[in-house]
Amino acid sequence: MSVAISFESHNGSVDAYVLGSPELRATAANRLDAEFALTSLLREKLRAGDVKYIDINPHPTYVEMAASVTDEDRADIEEMVARIYAERDAEKAAEFPE
Repeated sequence: MSVAISFESHNGSVDAYVLGSPELRATAANRLDAEFALTSLLREKLRAGDVKYIDINPHPTYVEMAASVTDEDRADIEEMVARIYAERDAEKAAEFPE
């Protein structure tokens, strides 16, 4: 997992924090120790389930696509599927008569 962090120096100490999430912050005497402390904090949050890895797929999954289908679209799709199966069944019946 890669995260972008930044540092702030103040009163002889250094804060390391996650860019975009300044509440995820650790303070130490120098930048390296602050980075290690922040890494430890993030590991604890991962173990506790407070932070999670997610992968963003540029292509929607079937579930995501299905969630966005309206009732009208769903009815059209069901009608189309029924027509396709009926055509297939007719072709199979013609190909393999009883």
